Amino acid sequence: MYCSMFPKSHVIDHDCLIQQWIALGFVQDTDGQPRQKVATEYVNELLGMSFLTMSTSSTVFAARMIFKPTLRLHMHDMVHELARHVAGDEFSYTNGTADRNTKRNKLDFHYHLLSTQNETSSAYKSMGTKVRALHFRRCDNMHLPKQAFSHSLCLRVLDLGGCHMSELPSSVYKLKLLRYLDASSLRISNLPKSLNRLLNLQTLILPNTSLTILPTNIGCLQKLQYFDLSGCANLNELPTSFGKLTNLLFLNLASCHELQVLPNSFGNLNSLQFLSLSDCYKLNSLPESCCQLHDLAHLDLSDCHNLGKLPDCIDQLSKLEYLDMTSCSKVQALPDSLCKLTMLRHLNLSFCTRLKRLPSRIGDLQLQSLDIRCSISLEDLLDSIFNMSTLKDFEETIVFDVSESKLEELRNNLKLERFCKLDGGSADLWSRIEELKKTHCRKLEIQGLGDFNLSEGIEHAKLLNSLKLTCLILSWQQLEDTDETVHHKEVLGMLVPPRSLHEFNINGYYGIELPKWMLEIRSYLPHLTIIHLSNLMECNRLPPLGCLPNLRLLGMTNILKIKSVGPEFYGDYGSCQKLRIIGLYSMDNLEEWWTTRSSKQENEFLVPNLHVLYAEDCPKLKFLPYPPKSMTWLIENGYHVFPDHGFGNLASATSPVSLYISRVPNSSEMWRRAQHLSSIEALCIQSIAGLTTLPEAMQCFTSLLRLRIEECGELETLPEWLGDYFTCLEKIAIDACPMLSSLPESIQHLRELKKLLITGCPALSNKYQGEDRDKIAHIPEVIFQ
Repeated sequence: MYCSMFPKSHVIDHDCLIQQWIALGFVQDTDGQPRQKVATEYVNELLGMSFLTMSTSSTVFAARMIFKPTLRLHMHDMVHELARHVAGDEFSYTNGTADRNTKRNKLDFHYHLLSTQNETSSAYKSMGTKVRALHFRRCDNMHLPKQAFSHSLCLRVLDLGGCHMSELPSSVYKLKLLRYLDASSLRISNLPKSLNRLLNLQTLILPNTSLTILPTNIGCLQKLQYFDLSGCANLNELPTSFGKLTNLLFLNLASCHELQVLPNSFGNLNSLQFLSLSDCYKLNSLPESCCQLHDLAHLDLSDCHNLGKLPDCIDQLSKLEYLDMTSCSKVQALPDSLCKLTMLRHLNLSFCTRLKRLPSRIGDLQLQSLDIRCSISLEDLLDSIFNMSTLKDFEETIVFDVSESKLEELRNNLKLERFCKLDGGSADLWSRIEELKKTHCRKLEIQGLGDFNLSEGIEHAKLLNSLKLTCLILSWQQLEDTDETVHHKEVLGMLVPPRSLHEFNINGYYGIELPKWMLEIRSYLPHLTIIHLSNLMECNRLPPLGCLPNLRLLGMTNILKIKSVGPEFYGDYGSCQKLRIIGLYSMDNLEEWWTTRSSKQENEFLVPNLHVLYAEDCPKLKFLPYPPKSMTWLIENGYHVFPDHGFGNLASATSPVSLYISRVPNSSEMWRRAQHLSSIEALCIQSIAGLTTLPEAMQCFTSLLRLRIEECGELETLPEWLGDYFTCLEKIAIDACPMLSSLPESIQHLRELKKLLITGCPALSNKYQGEDRDKIAHIPEVIFQ
């Protein structure tokens, strides 16, 4: 009945519905079970009877987690009509100027929906004195005076999410029975201290507001259990009293971009079960007190790319089941104590681009899912993982330093899911795809699509779309007859992937144009995370991949007809907020890539959070007007990708941390451009022809911690200034530089230097293992190989 409060076709938030039921007393504790769990069972019953359906699928949550903030529900129009009928006189609906009350006494209804009100509307005056739940929808222009709710003192639920105002009417703070307040997306910049009068408030929903700070007495809301502050991009601190919210079960701080620290009192939230700090990218550490959150089951740290490490005491989170560290790109190692989390079932380390190793005892965990996709610095998989018999889901796409044979061994040992491979030209292709519907296949590769049977494809085209795939690879063999390019477009036009797809790879497509669905890819593949386009030899136009809302990795290889990536690549949907890795290989003719919609400085930066930029054999490529401010730069054979005039004034959440240069000429122009990456902490120079000594332009790298020089066969000396400018250096590695015979005297000034590794440099090794060994005696670890 209560679901009739929502307009037809309205997408219903799972958690908000449950919290409203609780606020109205519809749900009571049963056999000691918390009300949220009882209400979740009610929702499941309604889903089972098809009174409600899932509008979007829920992401993975801890098994005992009762909160599902990404789950959305929908009610069919016929069911909605039935619910309105059952509600009868309890419900009132005002749409525009039309009042849909059925009750003679309009002041006695309990549930009221106000919709599509204009600025002069006074419909709020018709709200009854006994109204218990009030929703506003599409009331952007409606003006609510300070006393709007003075006569509605029985309100338990107030949803103002459909309004547009810069402050809440003061009468809100007199609603002593109010238990649920939703002020989503309002332009309020602060809340008054009188908020503390709402002593019965259980749910406070304030996402995407303009809040900069919370009232210092927020801790007075002792009954608060559900608090949503997600998207409050200007919120810069939490008051000390925040720790007094000891009944809080759910806290969402996702995308609070200005939040830099959590108060030490945070650990007093000892009832907390769900915590999201996703995309709090200025947060650089978690306070030790966080380890006191002993009931915490779900912790989301995804996109906290300034977070350097987890606290060593994390093992005290004994009930933690779900840990998401996607794109925590400053984390290089995990504490060994993580392996003591006996309840941990889901661990996501994808796109942790600087993570080098996993804890030695990670195999002790009873994980059901482990995701290390695109953790490109990971050095190896530990043998202990091979004993993780509980593991059911293992994602490992693009892990450079882990051999495919070892990954295959792991899949075999643990009986993990592998790619299903089909021949695109086989006569039984569609019957085999039909068979896959009966299996749990989520990863599919279709090869040899050049022999695809078009006549059968027309009849069965929708079959592929019916699979619940997360990964799809489509590949064509090398083309011999150029007349077949039209055939390629028709084939790809039929093979529309399912919406569930996360990874998509197209290889060997020879069509000049792409099919219509790829040009509208955002609406077809909204969950796509990784896409790689390889060997599209005739394609002269890219799809608008930049508008994919969840895209994290974009790879392109050998697409020779593409010369420019312009504003059309981003579509009309803002910027690539989640894009973390761009990998470009053998893009010989790609000349320009625009990172704004025009050349004007005030334009929005369209790639603001890039973590890795890999450009190999892209000799002509320039980013205009400025390149992304990537954390890691891997550049081979083509230095024009470096900024010519810095990064301008365009806003970016990242800054350069490491630089790898290989196979570029030793030119003053290259080093001049590289100077704009002066904040780097790690530098690797490999195979630089003509490099006899380090150029003075490198003196700007004063934050350098690690220096590696490889395969520079003409390198003869290291400059004396090295010890004066690189004073923070902790590690130097020199490999395969046979002409180098001595180190600068100033190396003795490097008091932070902890490791020196010399490999394949015979003259250098002989000298510093013999007569000059005292000059490097201050370095704790010296290795000659």
